Amino acid sequence: MMMPTDANVSQDDRYENILILKQSYIEDVMLKCEMLSNSLTHKYAINDKIKFLQELCRVIHSMKGTAAMYDFCMISAICHRFEDFLVGKNIAENMDNEKTIGRILQYIDLINLSALIERHDL
Repeated sequence: MMMPTDANVSQDDRYENILILKQSYIEDVMLKCEMLSNSLTHKYAINDKIKFLQELCRVIHSMKGTAAMYDFCMISAICHRFEDFLVGKNIAENMDNEKTIGRILQYIDLINLSALIERHDL
């Protein structure tokens, strides 16, 4: 069985494949936002603040890069600002502060809202 080559794949098929990948990415972003929000709103889930923040930074960084690759500029820009917030503050020391948790949840909500908008526009 021959694998399709670029010559065998139509432009419509390429567009459809990219659209499927974009849709999958948006759904993944929304699931990750829900997971992160649940982790923050249930204080018992944050036993190790440093470990949680490292995972949060990793997830947001990954979201930012993939959003940029798929040309989801709004998601990428929000993730970039969110990273700046996480790196620029002493977040680990302030994880019990309601204002800090509130700001993190606001960023997560903005990312989720942006994903909903992007999903609608696909």
